[in-house]
Amino acid sequence: MRKVLGALLLCVAVNVHAATPIKQCPDAKENPLPLPSSIKPENLGAYERQIFDFLDKAEYEKLGWCVDKGIRDTGPFISKSSYGTHKSVRIYYSPGVMEYLTGQLKTIPDHAMMVKVSTTRTRHSASTACAATPPRRGS
Repeated sequence: MRKVLGALLLCVAVNVHAATPIKQCPDAKENPLPLPSSIKPENLGAYERQIFDFLDKAEYEKLGWCVDKGIRDTGPFISKSSYGTHKSVRIYYSPGVMEYLTGQLKTIPDHAMMVKVSTTRTRHSASTACAATPPRRGS
């Protein structure tokens, strides 16, 4: 018991200095889309097409954004059945979001975004292929 308590006290007493965060996905580039607030109401249709084009062509992958290591289930699996709120997802993070998540920024900057890609694969499935579901467009 004394050894465990001594080790615990030693760990607590050590002064730890925060290391400089390692830049995640160092070659990633921010998205080229204009800010929504810069779009005039009469140009919203064209802007929506830009956004869908960005998503449909998976531009976030081409920009080198960081991505989850694996598929995220959105709820529990019980007896091989999903009770998630929707399909499993893989999330991509723009450089601005990564800087925020790693503590380099206090707020998420303009242009930063996360893209959540739905997939038919789950963490629990045997398949190794990730079949992405294209975004559903509004009517």
